[in-house]
This record gives sequence, C-alpha cells and structure tokens, in this order.
Amino acid sequence: MAFSQSGFANPNTLTPTIKGEEKKMTKRNLLLVSLFLVFGLVATATSALAGTQWIPGSSPNQDARSEGLAEETGIYSLTNNVVGTVAYGDYFTVTYNVPYADIVPGSVYLQCTGPDFTSGCGTPAASVTGTLINNGGKGAVKILFTTAPYAIYAVTGDEIAVVVRFNASVVTCGTYVTATGVATNSNTANTQTISITGTPNQAFPVAYVQCGPSLSLTFGTTETNSSGRPRLSKAAEVLSCIGVQDISTYDNHFCINVDEAFPNALTSESFEIASDPGSGSGTVTGGTTFTVTFPNVPTGIWIEWKSTTPCYLLNSLDPNYCAGGSLTVSGPGMPTVTDNAGSNPPTKTVSFTFTTISEDNGSAENMDICFKFWSHGRQLPPGYEPVTVQVSMGPTSGIPDFTGAVEQTKPWPLDVIDINDCQTFLLFPYVTDVYGYDTGISISNTTLDPFNTDPALAPFLGRGSAIPQTGGCTVYVYQNGALYTSFPTGPILPGSTFSFYLLGPAPGTNGYAIVVCDFQNAHGQATIQYGTSIETGYLADVIADPQWYHRSPAGRGYGETAVMAPNPASVP
Repeated sequence: MAFSQSGFANPNTLTPTIKGEEKKMTKRNLLLVSLFLVFGLVATATSALAGTQWIPGSSPNQDARSEGLAEETGIYSLTNNVVGTVAYGDYFTVTYNVPYADIVPGSVYLQCTGPDFTSGCGTPAASVTGTLINNGGKGAVKILFTTAPYAIYAVTGDEIAVVVRFNASVVTCGTYVTATGVATNSNTANTQTISITGTPNQAFPVAYVQCGPSLSLTFGTTETNSSGRPRLSKAAEVLSCIGVQDISTYDNHFCINVDEAFPNALTSESFEIASDPGSGSGTVTGGTTFTVTFPNVPTGIWIEWKSTTPCYLLNSLDPNYCAGGSLTVSGPGMPTVTDNAGSNPPTKTVSFTFTTISEDNGSAENMDICFKFWSHGRQLPPGYEPVTVQVSMGPTSGIPDFTGAVEQTKPWPLDVIDINDCQTFLLFPYVTDVYGYDTGISISNTTLDPFNTDPALAPFLGRGSAIPQTGGCTVYVYQNGALYTSFPTGPILPGSTFSFYLLGPAPGTNGYAIVVCDFQNAHGQATIQYGTSIETGYLADVIADPQWYHRSPAGRGYGETAVMAPNPASVP
C-alpha cells in the first residue's frame, strides 16, 4: 500500500491514508470502449474516453545516513484510481527538495505494478520511462508515457513507484526529503488524460535523514573471567624503551566494538538491490563499507587484524549480545599504511576496510573487532602520544559518494595503545636533614651492564642485557601530610651514579622521598649522617610501575612488590 502524510515532523508516526474518489465509467462509455476495441477504432477515440486519476503517496526511507553518502529515497508512488486512457507524451514530474546536482545520475528506478502492468513499466500497452531532469534547480524525475497513441487502463490499482539516490549531506539532518508530483497533459488534442487527486502540489516524505554519526565506537570485550562474564577490553600498554615482545608473555591485543547508531546504518548488497536495483552509475555492486583507522601509529609498532565477532556470537552475558542478529562483514585483507610526513616522532596511519555482507534490517547491531600489535624494534623513541582509533563510513560499492566530508564516529578518538615512558620508581622511606642530621642520596643508572657481551666470548652473559638509557630523575619529598618539595637531578648517563646531600635542595626535611627516574633499572641508596659520623644506611625500595600495578591493595593484591613481572593482562 502506498503511504501519504501531511505534517510529517515525526518519522515514527506515518499512517496510511488514501486520498481521492473512485469514479465509475458509465454504461455508455463502457459500450464505446467495447465497440472501438472490436472495430479497431480506438485510434480516434482519445477525446471520447475519460482520463485517469492518480493518488500520490509515499513510503519513506527512515534511515538515510547523513555522512555524505549517496542515499536512496523511499518510494514516491502514483496509484491509478480511475479507469481510462493516457495519451502518448503525457507525463508526471516528481520534484525532490534536493538540488539537481545532488541526485545521482543513472539512479532513477521505476517500478510498475497492477493489473495493467503485466510485465513491468515496459509493458507495450502501458510503457513508462523515468528520466532525471533539472526542474528549476531541483532534481526531478519525468515519468513519461510512451505508448502511442495512448494506453488504456481498464481497471484501477495500477501503481508507478519511483526511487532515486541523493546526496544526504546537503540535507539538514533530522528532516525529511520530500517529493511533489505534478501531472502534465501534453497531447495535441489537449485532452486531460492524467491528473492527480488531492491537494495540488502536495509534498510527500520520501526519506528521513538521520543525524550522524552512523556508527559508535567503544571498547569491545575479550575473554571471560572466572564467573563466565565477559571482560571489557581496554587500552593495551607498551614501554617505549623495550618494545612489545619484551614485556613477558602478554598476548598483545585489544578489541573495539563498532555499533550501528540506528537500523540500516550498515547495509548489505542484497538489501540495497532489493529496493533499488539501479542502473548506470547507480548500480549496486557491494555492501556498505566502514574503515577502522589508526592515525598515529609509531613507526616501531605494527598492527594487524585478528578477529571479528558479530554480536549474535558474543557471550550471552555480554551487554552487546544480540539474539537473532545477522550482521557480518568481509575483509579487511591487508591494511593500508601511509607515512605521516613531517610527524615528530615519526608515525604512520594504518587503516582496515570492512564490507557489510548481511545485516538485520530492523535493528541496530554491533560487532567486536580485535587487533594484535607488536614492535619491529626493541626501542621506541620518546615522546609518543597514545595510539588512537576512529571509524568512518564508506559508500556502498558502485554507488558514488559526494564531495562532502564523511563524518567519523563518536566518541573519538579512542585510545587503544598507551605508550609509557621507561621509568623506575624508588622509595626512600626515611630522609632527614634537621637537628644536625643530613641524608646522602645516591641514584645509579645501571642500564649499562656486562650482559651484552659477545656470546662467542662469554656465552652465559649474552642474554638479558639492559638497554642503555639516559634520563633524569625527579625527587618528591613528603612530610607532615603533604608534598614538601620536589626537584630534578639532571640527566644521569648509563653506568653513572648521581649523589647529593638532601640539605642543599630540601632543607628542613623530616619525612620520606619518592624518586621517579626516566630510565629503567635505577637503584638508590640513602645514608643518614650526624655531623661526620654515619648513623645508618639502606637501599631504596623499587616500586613496580603504578601505571600497571596499583600501589593500593585493590590492585589484585600485588601492591607495590618489586619482583612481580609487569604484565598488562593482569591489570584490573
């Protein structure tokens, strides 16, 4: 059934209505028709027979996407309500409130049904063609009757439906695209053989342009915990100084979840073809694509696609699980990698493109996409920001997109790999320089060691060497319930020790100190003196990196132990 509506502000309140009044042919006209058909005199009967009257209506596409894609309208329809004739050359003009330049050439699709359209719009007795035209700067379709000298519509219910593709980015999101039909009788006898019933020039909704973005982006889920509940993925972590392969046996991966913001944000080739087979430049040759892009990957890190899990295959306890869904994608194949010219430190953009194979046309669906990453080299230069990810829509293959920018998903960008500086955290539990005491502090950069000796000379020393790193330290002194002072040490070279008395940079200290060094393998010693005599000395505690292991007991019970190997997979 065709749909019509006036005052269509709400896309969810369309109701079917029928407009117009059915007219019956008189016995006299029926008899004339019979006689003309029998004696082959119909060629002279145009002016003697009544014309047709058509009821306009529409069935809008409620999920047009506003990201600069060539979107299809829903159906604008004309349903015959009165039997009669249509003369050759008479036509309807269906005008859209979209600029002519923003209708896809070759995308006009007519569908003809009903008793008098026995084999589609090309039926010899009722041939109809649809052509894109420029109607005062607006895109329009000329629906032309081409059977000469006229076509007979013997029964009511014949319907002509038209669909086009348009640039949705030029339409204000949250509004309708409309179509208005006008009948033109152009035959030489000046006989009215087509007309439209109802309000003249009435606009009917044919597409509701959804406000973007079409897709949302969050972290996906990974393995389940001991209770069987899915565990939410999060940003993976890597140390800039050692490379991913050197941080224990952690499976270096992360998962993101790509979710349709509304039904049919992602469409398959079969979905598109079913409602709009298209022709020419409007031909559909694939499903909607979307691209997952990592715009700032350090040149020392490589990312590859690992797996894609549609929501109907997720754990039933997963909040993203969708029973009965069918969203699947193909791809992505090999990623597209481009260097970011001039970036400092050097980075590259890595992109993976997926194509929709199938989807549930009636509901929004999602999928988890997991990626694996590793380092090509042992050491990354300092200064990298977190690696981020974003997702953008692409056109259905074979359907051109327009020049408008394709909107990216939100929230974005999403941090997926945190690159941490190589640091060591030292705790000096008691330091003082009051009442005649002072504390001597020594900090050693032990990243120079004998374990990089040529294995041919000393096979047992050839493995497990530290990586020489130069960096400074910052000393934070706490007392009386507050940070008392902080100060830098300056750069400490590999194989060097920096020593100082606390009284110089922090007079009046009586508390404890935490030292953060921008290199690994820092070690410290404190010596508390009274005058020239040594009272006591101790080694500083090495605190495990609190970015990976909370100092709080809530950090899975590891606390600040110095012997627990850093393992990002175990961070709560």
